Amino acid sequence: MSVLVGRKAPLFEADAVVNGGEFVEKFSLEQYIGKKHVVF
Repeated sequence: MSVLVGRKAPLFEADAVVNGGEFVEKFSLEQYIGKKHVVF
């Protein structure tokens, strides 16, 4: 398995649950480019 730390994350769009309960349709990584966040 190759190391992925330090590589750019791929852009994606998906339904998501945010802050433990808020359902977001079409969550996109693009809206967080340039900001510091953690995505699991």
